[in-house]
Amino acid sequence: WQSLTYFITGGVANLEAIRSYPPVHFPPFPEDLPQKPALVVNGGPGSDVTIEGDGYYPGISVQSDRRLTVRLNGGQTRIRVGELDVSQGHIVLEGEGKLVLYVDSRFDLGGSSTINVNPSVGHGDSVAYKYDGDPLALTLYYEGAQAVSPAGATRFVGTFFSRQAEIEIGGSGGLVGAIITSGSRVRITGDASADVRVLYAPLAAVEITGSGKLKGAIVAGSFSASGAASVVYSEPAYEFPLPVGPETYRYRRGYWR
Repeated sequence: WQSLTYFITGGVANLEAIRSYPPVHFPPFPEDLPQKPALVVNGGPGSDVTIEGDGYYPGISVQSDRRLTVRLNGGQTRIRVGELDVSQGHIVLEGEGKLVLYVDSRFDLGGSSTINVNPSVGHGDSVAYKYDGDPLALTLYYEGAQAVSPAGATRFVGTFFSRQAEIEIGGSGGLVGAIITSGSRVRITGDASADVRVLYAPLAAVEITGSGKLKGAIVAGSFSASGAASVVYSEPAYEFPLPVGPETYRYRRGYWR
């Protein structure tokens, strides 16, 4: 603990016994999806795109504040992407069901882009994206080694699952849902925030600096906080959102079983 020590409530104590946290189980990516062409969503009003169904896309790029809507079918929709670039755009989920996104080599989220945030009523470029979707409706698996650094005023609502990449949430970016990683580093900096059920990073150094904020439970290899950083444990206990190892785990304050 660094300078945050003086602001801890509830006390700090040693564990009664060493705890063992299971490794992250990263699933194989599907090989049987229908082949789709690369998709670029940009241009002026009227250039938004809607897709539905399973598919493999070599690349998906959403730019120019445009919207890519994924129409769900009530069950599970699987989309695999070689490179996913949401440099200035929005991915919206429509309907009931769940989207599982598999990203092979690169994932960029920048500007004021959003993923799984619903638009308010509006037309053309006057639409505002401010209503969070269901965090359980989206899981994104990222296999690439390139660091993931959502910055600016970005917002991601769902479970973000990284196999190896370092994660840094900066600017005024925010994540609602869960972060799961077997990578070596997670940083929350600037005025960024994460409202998570759990940040599960048993091999990582987790750092919160500046006025970074995290609400939820943290499992980490090491933890440090400095500046005006804050961490708030959130109740109640949630079922862990994804299998870790061979089972699905639950957690509550002070326990893991």
